Order: sequence, then structure tokens, then C-alpha cells
Amino acid sequence: MKKTEKCYLTILLLNSLSRSFTFGTYSLFLYSHKLSLFELNLVNVVFMSAVFLFELPTGFFADVFGRRLSLLFSCLIDCLGFIAYYLATDIPGFIVAEILLAFGHCLMSGAFDAWVVDTLHEEGNGHRLKNVFSMKHFASKLIQIPAAVLGLYVARTNLANVWLLSAGGTVIVFLAAIVLVKENNFLQKRESLKQRWNSFFSVTQKSLRLIRLDRNLLQFYLVGSCLAFAVQPLNMFWAIYFKQFWGQQSLIPIWIGIILCTIAGTVLGSWLLSRTTHASPQYIALAHLIVGLSAMMIIGLTDLGLIAACFLAHEFGRGLSAPVCDLYLQKQLSSEIRSTMGSMQSLFSHLGSSLGLFCFGLVGDHFGIVISWFLAGLFLMLCLPLAYWLKQFHH
Repeated sequence: MKKTEKCYLTILLLNSLSRSFTFGTYSLFLYSHKLSLFELNLVNVVFMSAVFLFELPTGFFADVFGRRLSLLFSCLIDCLGFIAYYLATDIPGFIVAEILLAFGHCLMSGAFDAWVVDTLHEEGNGHRLKNVFSMKHFASKLIQIPAAVLGLYVARTNLANVWLLSAGGTVIVFLAAIVLVKENNFLQKRESLKQRWNSFFSVTQKSLRLIRLDRNLLQFYLVGSCLAFAVQPLNMFWAIYFKQFWGQQSLIPIWIGIILCTIAGTVLGSWLLSRTTHASPQYIALAHLIVGLSAMMIIGLTDLGLIAACFLAHEFGRGLSAPVCDLYLQKQLSSEIRSTMGSMQSLFSHLGSSLGLFCFGLVGDHFGIVISWFLAGLFLMLCLPLAYWLKQFHH
């Protein structure tokens, strides 16, 4: 493994570790402050909406001022966000923390991937990117197991302490990035601010024009939005639901199951893709079918073990969806618009997530968690033809 690859994976794992401490306790923390299910979701809507707004501008910032600087700012702002959550006791405080964390997330998301792509190409090792991104996906998922388990352990005394644990983790990421991440050639090849700004708008306009003219591309983005919309009540309510029956310690094995089922779905997706030269839309439809059926089946069950099994099955479907959707989009686009179209995919996904959080927060408050899961699954089943009838597109 090359030095650049080791640096990339080290920073990535440390960042994933620091962000994952709160994965098992996030909803419980907000719920402990007497928020209703709708209010709990509304706080997360702020994060999704902020990511929607920050996604493209932060990418522009990284292109103009450098990916290393964007990464370092991301660590500092994440740290402030986690500390803000530790200090917050009401909805306005939670909203401030969510905006900070969304900004930090956007500064990190595309910039660090762009850094490793550029650096490996400069070193003549561009052919190793496939292996790097493959390791990235599995390693970042696996690291979430010990991180969330440690977070749940720390939360036994005080749920707020987990935010301090994450803040400390981001300080470590910051120090590691200062030492390990280099960007020696960036200033020499950097264009002027005006040139970058014009290029940014040119590519964005071309991407929007493609979405407007190509109905199938728009359909693909809507399929992703539908999935993001439907999984929100499962994302937000699982810890609250299982804790009330099995206690907080039961969340540790369930979280481990979530990660392992997601990885198993991703492995299946990778295996299916290895048997064909393109990403079949039917594989996307299969993933949505698994998620939708699993969520719907919960309403008819009384045994908690079977309910947990169905919940974990939906995570398997989501794991299957990720590599299939990524390949379906990336293999069909030219390199000059691939990055921006990927950002567009993220924008549509976060828009769907925001709507899902709002709608299913209301459903959860008025009709209960299980009903919200059932309706989410039903919605996804109704959207199944949208995924099945996708076509291959080429630009």
C-alpha cells in the first residue's frame, strides 16, 4: 500500500470513528430532553437542509483554496459542533450544533476524496483508486462497530458525554491531518478565483440542463430521493423503539447487526456487479423491494426477535442499494461532469431525507413508531416501478 493510500485511509478511519460515537445515542439524547418524535426529526431536518445548501459551495471552496485547508477547517468546525451539542439543552441549541456539523461534513465529504484522486494521479498510481475506494467503504463501516459500542458505554452515565468523546476525536483527526496530508502542487496549478467561479457555474448549468433534458437521469435521482425519504423513520426511531422493550444495553448487539447486515448487502451488490458489465436497474429495484417489504412486515409481528430481524433485513437492502446505485450513475457520465452530478445525487438524497423526517415525524407522533415504519415501507413499494423501469443512459 502506497504512502498516500495509508494517509487517506488513516484520516478517513479516524474521522469515521469520531463521528460514529454518537450513532447509537443521537436519538436517545434528543429524546431525553423531552422532544417529541416530530421535534426530534425536525432537528435532523436542519442538518439535511444545511447539507443541501452547503454541498456545492464547500466544493467550490476546496477547489479554490485547497483540499487540505478544507479538511482542516472541517475538523475544527466539527469539533465546535460536537461541543455545541454537549452544551445544548433546547431546540435552538441543537439547531446551532446541527448547522455546524453540516458545514463540517460538507467541507470534508468531497474535498478529501478529490485530494486522494489528484495525489495518486500525480504519483502515477491512478490505477489504485478502485482498491482505495473499496477499502474505504468496508473499513469506514467496520470502524463504526467499536465506535458506537464505546459511545453507548460512555452514555450509561450521561448521554451528553458522548459528544465530548466525538469532539476529542476530531482534535485527533486535525492533528493527524496537519502531519500526514500534504498538497505541495496545489498552488502552482490553481486557477484564479474568477476562473474557478466561472467554471463552477458552467459545470453546474450543464448538469442542471442534463437533468432537465434527460428524463431517465431525473428518474434515477427521484428513485434515490424516494429511498432516502422512506428510511428516515427507521433511522431515527430504532434506538427509541428497542430501548423501551430491551433496555439501552440491547442497542449494542442491534448496532453491530446493523453494520454487519449493511456490509453483507454491499458484498452481495458487489458480487452481482462482478457478473455483469453494467449496473442493472433491476438490482436497484431488488434493493428497494427488500427495504420496503422488511419495513411493512413489522406491523404484523408481536415477537420482538422477529421485529429486530425485519429491521436488520431492511439494512441489508440498503447495503445492496449503495454500490449498485453508485455504479449505475458513475459508469454513465463523462469525467467533466461526474463530480458535479455526484453532488446533485447527494442534493436530491438530502432533499428526500428532509421531507421524510418531517412527514414521518408527524406520523410517529400521532400514530406510533411501528405505523411510521409500515407507511415508509408501503411508500417504497409504491415507488418500486420507478426503479424497475430505469434505463441505461449515456452522455
